[in-house]
Amino acid sequence: MCSSLQYLDDILKFLESTTAPNKQSSEDEWPEKREETKECEKKAIETIEGYQTPFYRAKHTQFILKLQDSEESYEFCQTEHLRMQVLYWALCALDLLDEISQISKAKRKELIEFVVQCYDEEIGGFGGNIGHDAHLLNTLSALQVLILLNAFPKALTDHGIKLSKIADFICSLQQKDGSFIGDKWGE
Repeated sequence: MCSSLQYLDDILKFLESTTAPNKQSSEDEWPEKREETKECEKKAIETIEGYQTPFYRAKHTQFILKLQDSEESYEFCQTEHLRMQVLYWALCALDLLDEISQISKAKRKELIEFVVQCYDEEIGGFGGNIGHDAHLLNTLSALQVLILLNAFPKALTDHGIKLSKIADFICSLQQKDGSFIGDKWGE
């Protein structure tokens, strides 16, 4: 048994053997047991705090980078409407892992093109996928994706997308009470 488990096992055995003072036990015995319990608890806490599960950064990175390659999977098809948000989450995860540099230049270009293709010129916002209706959340995610890819605002201006049009879209969704709806239908 590893030392971490041994400490925990010792604690359980000790706690099972420890009882509160009753009329039959001496009052002097209880403070001593309390000190033993505190010492045992301290060892357990030190063990738990010192124990670290191995973190497989490369495996996490590999998994995230392969997400876009699984276009035939059921999950990929079922999350079509979330593609922009999933892209944002994946890029954030890579950024937190300090692995965003693992995205090739070709893949970056492909991702930027995807974001731009999700733009609705008439409305001024971004949809969750190509051909989807513009939505406030997807517009936020699209802008964040471009920032994470170091393509903001250049990617927009290179494609004739005006920030003022995006700002107008966002403002059009603000309600009289200051809240926002997600799209022109009031979601």
